[in-house]
Amino acid sequence: MCVILQSDHDSSRIKVELLCVWLNLSVDLFHKVLVGDNVLVGSIDWVDRRGMIENVFQRTSAILDPPVANVDHLLLLFSMDQPKLKPFTLTRFLVEAESTGIPHILAMNKSELVNEDTMVIWKSRLRSWECEPLFCSVESKYGLDSLAFIFIRRSISGKRRG
Repeated sequence: MCVILQSDHDSSRIKVELLCVWLNLSVDLFHKVLVGDNVLVGSIDWVDRRGMIENVFQRTSAILDPPVANVDHLLLLFSMDQPKLKPFTLTRFLVEAESTGIPHILAMNKSELVNEDTMVIWKSRLRSWECEPLFCSVESKYGLDSLAFIFIRRSISGKRRG
C-alpha cells in the first residue's frame, strides 16, 4: 500500500511516498485501511521509503463499494454507451451513494453516442427514481461547465444533499 506523507505545517507542502504495510488481519472493512484514510505511520525506513501503518484515525465517512474513506462529495459517472449503461449497476451505486448521506452528483457521460430518444427515456427513468442526472460528454465537452459549476458551488457552500 502506498502512503503519501504530506506536511501541512510549512508552505512548501512537501509530499513523500512510502510503501507501507498494515498488520491488522481483521476481515472487518472498518478495520482495514481504505483509500483516503488518515493514518499514523511508524518504523519508517527513509532510505528504502518503507513504513508500517500503526493506526487508522477516525473517519468522517466510509463507503463500501468502492471502498474509500473521508469523502465529502461523490461523483457517480456512468457511460451512456461504450459500454452500454446497465440499470442494475447504476442502481447498485445509486443505492450505495444514497445510503451514505454524502452529497452526490449523477453524471451520464458519452451522451453524444446515443440518440435523443434514449436520453429522454433515461432522464425520465432517473427522475422517477428521484435522481436529477447531468448529461455530459468528455469528448465534446458538453455539460462539463455545468458539472464544474456544481462542484464549485457545493465546495464553497459545504451543503449536503438531503
